[in-house]
Amino acid sequence: MEASNGKNLTEEAYQKIKGFILSSEIYPRQKIVIEELARQMGVSRTPIREAMNRLVNEGYVTHVWNRGFSVKEITADEVEELYGAREALEPYLAEEAARRISKSEVQDLERLLKQYGEFVERRPRRQRRLVDLDFHSKIGKIAGNSYLQSILGEVFERIVLKQRVAAGQLDRGKDAWLQHRAILVAIRDGKPKEARRAALFHVRKSKQLAMLRLQEEAEYLKQLRVVG
Repeated sequence: MEASNGKNLTEEAYQKIKGFILSSEIYPRQKIVIEELARQMGVSRTPIREAMNRLVNEGYVTHVWNRGFSVKEITADEVEELYGAREALEPYLAEEAARRISKSEVQDLERLLKQYGEFVERRPRRQRRLVDLDFHSKIGKIAGNSYLQSILGEVFERIVLKQRVAAGQLDRGKDAWLQHRAILVAIRDGKPKEARRAALFHVRKSKQLAMLRLQEEAEYLKQLRVVG
């Protein structure tokens, strides 16, 4: 029973920490203090440390001796791999969704697109990213391939957890909304080839933006070192 309770506490801590990262309460490169998390969650340090070790093994968190834990930031190589996976999956799923979609599912996508647009106007970027995840996940579900949907969900989770939220000129939410709308219209109208093209265009534009964010971050850190 004690072992079972320990596993439950570790799993609960794991899910909560991932939730903190998703909501930007913990962000890339921020130091994670075990004692603070334990106090915040009302548990001992043991399940927190076990959850952190699991996140390290999964590649979300890094641990440096005498420096502690911090959330890993996405690298250029990971962008290539993750967006390459998206490019392989999403055009196919959009094409299949255009063949299978029902009226109620059209309404679901329209609701998510509307919500995404509202977040673009109000500028809560992290929440917008989560709606973006829901939009693409819904398309995967409509396509009827649960295996590919699961893979895509893992890809998106890694992107959202490890990528900084865009700001300033690199916040191109309106462009993304238009791209989402093009995908939705093609799927809604039952045009598989157009849905495939729209999805492929969106993924490639998203990858370009992800690379630009990394370049901007590198330039910013370089300037800090020069000033320091």
